[in-house]
Amino acid sequence: QFDTQANVMRKCDGCLDRLENNLRPICVDSCPQRALDFGPVDELRAKYGTENQIAPLPSASFTHPNLIIKPHPKARPTGDTEGAIMNIREVRHA
Repeated sequence: QFDTQANVMRKCDGCLDRLENNLRPICVDSCPQRALDFGPVDELRAKYGTENQIAPLPSASFTHPNLIIKPHPKARPTGDTEGAIMNIREVRHA
């Protein structure tokens, strides 16, 4: 988010001001692919399922994410190493 007073970008706060007004985060409402949703994780899991592990993400048993993924049909399971990293700059510090 852009801090107009400091003229710098700040870390996302989940659109706290919007949530306080019963609105969803702006990224959810503005996503052109409608790929994002927001709400209590139990409700999201009931709506979308519980998948939260695909390669190259680490095992959910390690990270315990509040994340739900609708994987591409060709997605590989966590731990699979058959794929290739196409943009190494995205993970060079990982």
